[in-house]
Amino acid sequence: MINKDFKEWPLVPLWSINDLNIAAALKSIHSTAKEQLQLLIVILPEERGNYGKIKRVCETKLGLVSQCCLPKNVKTDTNIKYLENIALKINVKVVGSIDWPEVTTYRAVISAQLERQEIIGGLFHTTRDPKGCLRPDGMIRELMMNFYQKNRCKPERIIFYRDGISESQFSQVIIHEVDAIRKVACLSLQEDYLPPITLVIVQKRHHTRIFPPTLCSNYNEQVAQIPSGTVIEQDICHPSGFDFYLCSHTSQGNSRPTHYTVIFDENHFTADGLQLLTHNLCYVYARCTRAVSIVPPVYYAHLAAARGRRYLGKFGDGSSIRNEVTSELPEFLKVPKIADSVLGVMFYC
Repeated sequence: MINKDFKEWPLVPLWSINDLNIAAALKSIHSTAKEQLQLLIVILPEERGNYGKIKRVCETKLGLVSQCCLPKNVKTDTNIKYLENIALKINVKVVGSIDWPEVTTYRAVISAQLERQEIIGGLFHTTRDPKGCLRPDGMIRELMMNFYQKNRCKPERIIFYRDGISESQFSQVIIHEVDAIRKVACLSLQEDYLPPITLVIVQKRHHTRIFPPTLCSNYNEQVAQIPSGTVIEQDICHPSGFDFYLCSHTSQGNSRPTHYTVIFDENHFTADGLQLLTHNLCYVYARCTRAVSIVPPVYYAHLAAARGRRYLGKFGDGSSIRNEVTSELPEFLKVPKIADSVLGVMFYC
């Protein structure tokens, strides 16, 4: 983080609100300011407060970027680590200066679907415009259009890090998701537009642990830890597949690496090339100053999905329709549209 120009004084005075008038108070704060607020800082009285309601109103109704925190963490300057983390979050939300390429800034598209459906259903679909004509739509097309509007060119290649599925579903992902990206979303933009796609499955929930080949007789935790950047691509990997284990972070205790499996590769990556790309990306996670254990696009997807659940409130876990037999998403479970002024930044961090 380098700098970001803020107004010397807040545009609005301090407000004290209660649980009953949160939405109305946020709207009053927004209307009181004579300019668009760069950032709204909210001090929550308790950890399980109205965080979700605040985020939903700010990001879907008012188009405001907000940062919530607890008074016990900010009333003293002794909790330096917490304050540093808050600063990192604010920096990325207000598009502050950074030391790494802008390519590591990710736009989020959130879509809801019924529980126990691991295949993404909203990658591409068609909708009817006001004239009744069918037009292409979906998450991939929205991301493609945003990329083109920002860079004035279409992506030359697509690298898709995907988690949340098991080995038995690999073929389904290729059939449904890759096909939706390559043959439908891309071709809907231009007839002959078929950028090469690489699909990498990211798995953290496994029982594989990595230890150094030899340990000192006097056990030392530092000696026993696997160095950051350790890659294993033999012995415990698939004999004919393209997969590897990467321990990108500095572990504490037993090292649990992340398992990366390439199930579709039109970019013809070498093993070293993809491993280096994946490891380097782990150093540019916006909320941490060190390498993280999973490639950042997957982390950001988790954060964006969690934000979508916050928007839905008590319906976010799907419990209200768990016993109903239905193939369509109920209207009350659809994620509200995020304001355009918020979509342009990493509001979910």
